[in-house]
Amino acid sequence: HRDLHSFPTRRSSDLNETQTILDRLAAADREHQKEAGVRLLLRSVKYTCVVILAAFVLDVILHLNAGWRLGLLLAMISGGIALMLAGWYVAFVRRNRIEHIARFLETRDPALGSRLINLLQLGEQTNDASLAPLTRDLARQAVENYSAEMRGVPIEKLARTDELRRHFKRAAWALFGFAAVLAVVFRISAIEIARFADPFGNHPPYSFTLLEIVQPGPAGTNVIYGSGLVVKVKASGHQPREVLLTAFPPGHPEQAVTQPMFDKGSVGFDQLLDNVRTDLVVFAHTRDRVSESKQVRVGVILTPQLRRAFVQITPPAYTGIKTEERIYEFKGVQALEGSEVRFRLQSNRPLREGLLAITA
Repeated sequence: HRDLHSFPTRRSSDLNETQTILDRLAAADREHQKEAGVRLLLRSVKYTCVVILAAFVLDVILHLNAGWRLGLLLAMISGGIALMLAGWYVAFVRRNRIEHIARFLETRDPALGSRLINLLQLGEQTNDASLAPLTRDLARQAVENYSAEMRGVPIEKLARTDELRRHFKRAAWALFGFAAVLAVVFRISAIEIARFADPFGNHPPYSFTLLEIVQPGPAGTNVIYGSGLVVKVKASGHQPREVLLTAFPPGHPEQAVTQPMFDKGSVGFDQLLDNVRTDLVVFAHTRDRVSESKQVRVGVILTPQLRRAFVQITPPAYTGIKTEERIYEFKGVQALEGSEVRFRLQSNRPLREGLLAITA
């Protein structure tokens, strides 16, 4: 295949005329390919919308885990990048044979007839040593005539068609239909967009049963080390027969503990998380895991809390009074001179040390 800018050597004037036509054909080919690249991208819009909807439907049916959603997301992004690269290649890299663009332009303007192809073919004959001199001279004269006739023909404009407008309309209708589908099923589409945009985020799958942790609420809460917390769950939509509560330390789902929740009728479901000693991730779900609530965080306040205090008084031996221990209410303590006073304090968590300050 011949380069668009190459042509057999001939007289300077002929060469200049012919080279000008070749340059214009090359420019027309570039315009034609730019249009082809944009057309490729516009045609892909409807297929992109279908692929996205298919991924959403697949997740609604199968409740894909984070790994699968991330894989599909990366596949769609890779496909989009590949399409962009393909459009760029078609528009700015790929070039057609000179005869191809000549034929295309002749189909665009019937008034051209076959002059472009004739010009190219006769141009080859002008330097063909196997032909008679008279034939080459006639061919050279014909090339000059065709070149002169082509000067006023807008070759570059002929390369542009009205197909882009038609493909723009189709792409716009595809996007409108895509947006309309998402709007009709807004509840589902909002969940799916969040699940694919943030595969590892706190986005439970769509279900006809909606579970919501109303206590402690979406923001979670903090509890004192060793204390308990009542978790309350409200169900809407299809009412489940049974709701379970699962809790595990952050980053360690393998340590999850699941327990059934108590059905309180219209109030919802509740369950006590007792003796909380580490941060927890908590969520409610049905037994088949088809319906899940969003996860909430329960933090632990590690600052020691003084639960109880005792004071023990041991009078001097000569008094014969027995040792007595009673709850200390942080009030004044009275004892006989020479008695031993011992304080005992209980914390909600182990303490390494403590100090007792005495002022005489």
